[in-house]
Amino acid sequence: MLVRINIVLLSSVILFGCLANQEPLEPFVTQTLRDAQLTHARMPLFTPIQAIKFHSVTQGTPFSLPEAAQEHSSSSANLSCWQPKQRSKMPLERYLLSELQLKGVMGKGEQLTGLVAIPINQVVAVKVGQYIGENSGLVKQITPDSLVIHETLPDGLGCWRQRKMTLALK
Repeated sequence: MLVRINIVLLSSVILFGCLANQEPLEPFVTQTLRDAQLTHARMPLFTPIQAIKFHSVTQGTPFSLPEAAQEHSSSSANLSCWQPKQRSKMPLERYLLSELQLKGVMGKGEQLTGLVAIPINQVVAVKVGQYIGENSGLVKQITPDSLVIHETLPDGLGCWRQRKMTLALK
């Protein structure tokens, strides 16, 4: 019974809405076109942009490093920057982190293991201390809903930097 009342009320609201505007359409269209033309006529015109000719300050190639970078790479400070240890690659380092998905975590307390799906439709167990991803990502911590990974990336000047990434449970 309640459903019928709701349907009747809804139908009546819709039908009364159709009766809201019974004015002819042609005066509305002509007024709208007149307003649009006035708006268009009031818009400011833009001044043309003058192109400036480029003159190279140095005679270097576009592929050479800037002076500051050349000084940094040739200085002795570059020798003291952090370098990753040389090691053999692990199987999970063939994949980008964006291709991997954390599917679950199992274990108790501090002894958690992450279950990571790789692109070949396989799930692999991952523990703290394993390397994962193409950028030498070291699994530093496993939480109940994510893997905390420290990736190693070159800075382009001979040094290496680490960034913290998180592979979250989906």
